[in-house]
Amino acid sequence: MISRLLDRFQQWRNRCRSCAVDGIDKSFLSQCTHHKPMARVKTAMEYQCESCETLWVLADRARFLRKVVRKELYAQWKSRSWLPTSRQMGILKEIAGAADHDEKNVYYPCQINLPGGRLIAKAILVATTGDCFGKFPLDRGVSLLAANHGISPSDFALPAEVRAATMVAREKSMGYAPVNVRDNRGKRYTLSGEMHLFARDGIRGPDLSLDESPYHGKNIVHPDGAEMYLICDMFDGKTAPQR
Repeated sequence: MISRLLDRFQQWRNRCRSCAVDGIDKSFLSQCTHHKPMARVKTAMEYQCESCETLWVLADRARFLRKVVRKELYAQWKSRSWLPTSRQMGILKEIAGAADHDEKNVYYPCQINLPGGRLIAKAILVATTGDCFGKFPLDRGVSLLAANHGISPSDFALPAEVRAATMVAREKSMGYAPVNVRDNRGKRYTLSGEMHLFARDGIRGPDLSLDESPYHGKNIVHPDGAEMYLICDMFDGKTAPQR
């Protein structure tokens, strides 16, 4: 809770004062005369506020312009291509990603072996069109994917079908988009919002499956952030991986 409040405070503090919002529906862009297009950056159009020089990105297929909240990381991302190696690509295919609405970002829960030997058991790799730079929390580890990041499946990752269901679930109330699941003991849970990792009372992600029973709303579990986020460029069958 404290972490979320700090995130919101940081977002408020860094907010563009000219428009007083963190996201702009692109259909209203013509009314935001102080937001000027700067350049095409990979899979996004970059905008800048003339009043405060805040950077914004409109990713391909995205509905909203997002205010860039990780400026240094964004600058590093746009400086060159960031794609998985052939080995990493194979692991990600095994994990199977879950795409958000309009496939602006695809999320892969994984385990990361860092170059220094540190093991991150709860990590998420995000293949992005650029939209993620207006979403990431400011107080957690976020970096770009490198060839020396060892990727493997996470013991906490939810099954692919569960993750996919949470990404497209309809919102029932503010921030609450439930998906019902049950564990291998028959206990039921309601996942609230987009989720990729699960650990609770000795139950881990692979122990859960979708529950097709009528809505029950019991044992509501809210999403937990990963210990680390890695970012790479959006890739598909036409994208050549690094060697």
